[in-house]
Amino acid sequence: MAGATPVKVTTDQLASGEVCFKLNGDQTEINWFQTLGEDTCPVLLDSHKQVFFDETNGYYNEGGTNADLNGDGKIDIADAVTVLNIMAADNYNAAADVNGDKKVDIADFVTILNMMAAQ
Repeated sequence: MAGATPVKVTTDQLASGEVCFKLNGDQTEINWFQTLGEDTCPVLLDSHKQVFFDETNGYYNEGGTNADLNGDGKIDIADAVTVLNIMAADNYNAAADVNGDKKVDIADFVTILNMMAAQ
């Protein structure tokens, strides 16, 4: 890659999953993984989790590392209600699959309630 311009990134960008997500480009082929909250930077090991991004939830791993579904910095009843609303609409939203079973159902609602109780 002669002539490539180096890109500076911060430790926050590395830890947040931003760099991992961007390294995977258009997301059609996933080579970089990062279990957020455990890995401080992207890794090339598919035993770690894929990083996803959307405007509502930011960078997250599918299946529960970020149960703060409304992005207000806390896991509370509003997040549990978000799961109920997604269930009522019969939609799948990877961010709301907080228990990682590839569906959004009452188990995700209960998982959030349990997380709230453990705080």
